[in-house]
Amino acid sequence: MGESIYPVIKGISPVTAAGIGVTDDQYNCVRRNGYPDHQINLCIRGEGVLKVDGREYRITEGMSFFLAKNVPHEYYGTDKPWTLKWVTFTGFSCDIFLAKLGLQNHAVVTHKDISGLEAAYSGIYGHLKKNGEYDALLADSYVFRYLAEYHISMKKSLETPSGSAAVSRAMRYISEHFSEDMSLSEISDFAGVSEQYLCRVFKRRTGMTPFDYVTGVRISCAKELLAGGTPIKRTAELSGFNDTSYFCKVFKAHEGVSPGKFL
Repeated sequence: MGESIYPVIKGISPVTAAGIGVTDDQYNCVRRNGYPDHQINLCIRGEGVLKVDGREYRITEGMSFFLAKNVPHEYYGTDKPWTLKWVTFTGFSCDIFLAKLGLQNHAVVTHKDISGLEAAYSGIYGHLKKNGEYDALLADSYVFRYLAEYHISMKKSLETPSGSAAVSRAMRYISEHFSEDMSLSEISDFAGVSEQYLCRVFKRRTGMTPFDYVTGVRISCAKELLAGGTPIKRTAELSGFNDTSYFCKVFKAHEGVSPGKFL
């Protein structure tokens, strides 16, 4: 399951550690009323899903998510084991400090370098485990450093990637999820850019819109399935079309023949 420490909160620090630990194989965590303290979860292995504020995020190694206190959420692993290093924190000035850092409600961050976070995490954990006379206060100093490192890392992750990098990430997301319902916001979130920017650079570099590309990938998959003898209705489902009639219409528009006459 992992290890964790929940210190006695003395209330003398503006930002203080409320808990810290590692969950080796994250269970399905559903909190309809949120958690009473702010938290950051850093993924160090595997893959999982975070659901918050009506949105769903895919969390992989090197990514993290911040959840403000009392924000309803759910997260669970999809690739075992999903290992999370987590820190929870509170304090009499914590809310104000987090607002200044731009951390409100929730945030999902793809980190370019987690060494600073790891060092601060080790400082918090080490002092709380010692539990000497001054260790709680020293641990809180590392909480401040942890949040500072998180803020810096978050800012760096929001720097707009080059057009080619954004398009490559979008194509990767599409290739992995074309058989599912997907939205432009999900694709652009994974690419790390705005929807408008993604559409612009995607069109410039490929000559098509992101969803034209999605359709092309789905049709390519459908052709392989039909060639292998898969029935039309099943082919439509496996290639990402929920409606068989619509699939047949799109297929004919692309290939010039209906799926039934393809071979």
